[in-house]
Amino acid sequence: MATVLPAKPCEFKCKTCVNQSCAIAELSESELELLSENITEAHFKPGEQLFKQNALNAHIIYIKEGLVKVHMQVTDDKDCILKIAHAPTYLGLTTIFGDSVNWFSATALEATTTCFID
Repeated sequence: MATVLPAKPCEFKCKTCVNQSCAIAELSESELELLSENITEAHFKPGEQLFKQNALNAHIIYIKEGLVKVHMQVTDDKDCILKIAHAPTYLGLTTIFGDSVNWFSATALEATTTCFID
C-alpha cells in the first residue's frame, strides 16, 4: 500500500519543491498557496497502482520521481501498455477535463513519488 504524507496547510511546499513542474513558475503567490493546500504526497513501491481503470478519479497526479506504466485491460487476462511515463509528468488530465472515470490504470514500475492534486 502506498505511503501517504498529509498536506501541511499554508506551507509553500510547491514553491520550494526541487521536482516542481515548469507550470509552477507561472503561478502567483496566492495560486501557489492554494495549490500547496490541496496536494497530498504519496510514495509507491514497484507494482503498486496509482489508480485503476473504471474507477472514479478526482485528482490530477504529478509524478515527481519514478517510472509508471500506463495500461488498459483489454481482456480478462491481457493488458495493453499505452505508455511508460517518467518523472516529471502529469497523469489524469484527460479524466479530470473530460470524464470522471479512468479509462486506464497506472502502476509504478520503480519507487515513485507523486503529488495528488485536488
